[in-house]
Amino acid sequence: ILELVNRRSMNVSRQGGRGGDLAKLMGTIAQDVVETSAVTGLMLKQNTTRGDPRYHHAPLALFPTPYPLDMYKEALSYQHALGELICGIIERPRSNIHALLTDFAKNDEFMSRLLEVSKAFTEQKARGEPV
Repeated sequence: ILELVNRRSMNVSRQGGRGGDLAKLMGTIAQDVVETSAVTGLMLKQNTTRGDPRYHHAPLALFPTPYPLDMYKEALSYQHALGELICGIIERPRSNIHALLTDFAKNDEFMSRLLEVSKAFTEQKARGEPV
């Protein structure tokens, strides 16, 4: 992506563009990024309908966005506790993650299938069967 930005910027500066050309450059860069996303597979399926060929590019930002340092430090301070919480949920899927995901599975066909697979895997493992 940076290569595309640099290449486009050099073309505009060589042509002596200013002002309105910047908006045109930004539009061109945005289009290049969307097309690059498609070529590199950075796409999300538009809906859950099987066989529907419609996709969108994944959400992305063209340029870095300032992030307040105090908020970053606060989020970082929660990292260890959040990691412990997630590990606890994953270690005991039957009593934790399955209960948490049941509500989501009611409205999401894909999540419902994932939950069924996870439950079957957990049950087989509990019975000592090979998984």
